[in-house]
Amino acid sequence: MRPLTVAGSSIGRSSWPRIAVCAAAVAVAFAVRAEEDSPTRGSPRAGAVEELAPELFYLEDDGGRLVPVPGFRYRDFVDLFRIKEGLAGPMLPPGAVLEDVVIRVDARGVAAPANGRGQVACPVTAEFTIRQVAAGWTPIALELDGLVLSAAPRHEGAGRMIVDAEPGRGGYRAWFEATPDPGGDVRHTVSLEGRLSVDATATQESLAVRLPAAMTSRLDVRSNRPSPAVVVQPDGPQPDVTEEAEGGSTVSIRGVAGDVRLRIGDAEEGRDRRGPAAQAASESTIRVDGRNAVTATTIRLANLSPGARRLSIRLPAQSTVREVRSPAALLARGGTAADPTAEIGIDVDPDGRATVELVCERPIDPSGDAPFEAVGFSVDGIAEWRQWGRVSLVVDGEWLVSWSDVPQLRRVDPPATTREPGFVAAFAYDALPASLPLRVRPRRSRVVIEPEYRYDVGGTRVTLDARLRVAARGAPVGSISVGLDPAWAIDEVGPPGAVDAGGVTSDGGVLVVPFAQPLAGDVVVEVRATLPVGKEATRVAWNLPTPTADVVGPAAVVVASQGDIELLPDNETILGLVRQTAASAAVSDADKTALVYRLDGADGTFAANRRFLPRRVEASIVAQVSVDAAEISVEEVIRLNVLHVALESIEVAVPAAVVAAGGITIRCNDASLDPTEIGPVVDADDGDEPAATRVRAILPEPLLGAGEVTV
Repeated sequence: MRPLTVAGSSIGRSSWPRIAVCAAAVAVAFAVRAEEDSPTRGSPRAGAVEELAPELFYLEDDGGRLVPVPGFRYRDFVDLFRIKEGLAGPMLPPGAVLEDVVIRVDARGVAAPANGRGQVACPVTAEFTIRQVAAGWTPIALELDGLVLSAAPRHEGAGRMIVDAEPGRGGYRAWFEATPDPGGDVRHTVSLEGRLSVDATATQESLAVRLPAAMTSRLDVRSNRPSPAVVVQPDGPQPDVTEEAEGGSTVSIRGVAGDVRLRIGDAEEGRDRRGPAAQAASESTIRVDGRNAVTATTIRLANLSPGARRLSIRLPAQSTVREVRSPAALLARGGTAADPTAEIGIDVDPDGRATVELVCERPIDPSGDAPFEAVGFSVDGIAEWRQWGRVSLVVDGEWLVSWSDVPQLRRVDPPATTREPGFVAAFAYDALPASLPLRVRPRRSRVVIEPEYRYDVGGTRVTLDARLRVAARGAPVGSISVGLDPAWAIDEVGPPGAVDAGGVTSDGGVLVVPFAQPLAGDVVVEVRATLPVGKEATRVAWNLPTPTADVVGPAAVVVASQGDIELLPDNETILGLVRQTAASAAVSDADKTALVYRLDGADGTFAANRRFLPRRVEASIVAQVSVDAAEISVEEVIRLNVLHVALESIEVAVPAAVVAAGGITIRCNDASLDPTEIGPVVDADDGDEPAATRVRAILPEPLLGAGEVTV
């Protein structure tokens, strides 16, 4: 396409993918006058071209026409093109940046509880420095999950500030609204005061805090312990310990973020303070099968003496070592049943590290009356506060494991190696002693039943077709039970592949339906039953079934009757049923009337008066007569509508001469019928002389509803 050039610009088709854009089209107004008509002949502006606002760009529509778009900028086109192509937007700086965080924890007043271990709250102050670079409301995550505020947040800086809780996670969040000066920023200072839970014993204090990511950060903890031993998890910058003149010390950690755990304890006597103390980290997986608990544990030891060759490991109560994997070896078993031990031979590498893998087993009480201890591995000779670990729980089979909240443990995400079928939970502890009593019980089944009932009222009986949608969760269930009036006779229970029809019992008004295999899923149970009704009875009534389950949903109830039976519901006797306005009768059931209800409660009763209706036949006739020289031919089409009672035969009156000549044929739905003469029709005006003869024809099948007969 040849471009159109106007005042140095061009209009043409570009090569952008799937969109036609004018490259640089500009609408201009030409203010050019003929030289002879110009009042300023000879002026330097004669013949000049001027651009008048608004600036226009032209875009090509679906029909190829150029459409003007006022005020459309190139940046607007780029943004729309990115959206259309699903491209990432341009990199933009954040609205605010967290520059500095200082957390101060005062644990000087922490004292161990009377029972030796427990949770104690200590005061905390937090100071945040934020730099805001964009106007409007801007959020900054402050984290500090577990901190309970004891005073209103304080703010120093321009604009407004509010603090709220992080949605969907723990901790806090601050919002700032300020307008930075052109070319400048706004700085805010936020101060929080609160209390943090600290796990205290006579020999150590442990705390956990979540710090936000910042340019610089510092965590200060003041303690009564002089020159304490400090352990930081996860491993990071080494803490600085400063002894205070008034007693105690301050532990400072710089450059940390995320979940930080800190333990401050007494220095070990006789230990060379220039070298790290020995420590042990355990990783245990407990597998429960209802009879035994098998625990596979890996203990990773560090900072051991190079000359160490054996160690003593204490096991959980009632446990027995079943296997010790190489390179470690089982040397001896010892202790008592309540406090068993194992002597393990180890190989220590030059860095003082060693690994012990062992498998223990112990019996459990499947009734859940007696708990068993899941945590209890400890290494003699290593300080308890330098032993930590993680426990993962896996259950085989339909068993339920329960536990109580204990202050020494916390729920954590499981390691990738334990993400397998049957995984229940994972726990972590930061120091010994720690305890996790577990109870094992058979898993409870949870059954949900959604029933549907259809009743068909006939002359001598009422037929019930029940469909029970059964959903079993948890432990498999062997059967379901349904309360059913003994007056109902059970005809059929299915389906055969899912239900043990031979084992179905009905005793004392309770129908028990066993499954062919224990059910752990969904199935539809079908039950057919009949209730005898006297032929002359003018009233019918019955109680609806009552399934037994954890949850029974609302039941859909349809009461239908044969075409010659009319049901008048007795609303004063009906209980628990709510009438529905929408009819649910199928097309194939057009000969029946249907009442639709919903049963919301557990029990329901239906009652109605019954009345038999006589047959009603409606007919319309279309006749065609053909006359020629030899004969007269008459064809009549009789369109019938039969109500209430089916029609089995049809009788027509035919002139006697036609019958005598054998000139009559009757058809129904293209099937020829066999007409039979059943007697004359005597016209009263002609005395005894018969005017016509009655002819009867048996229909191929009883007719109820619309039909057509040709004579």
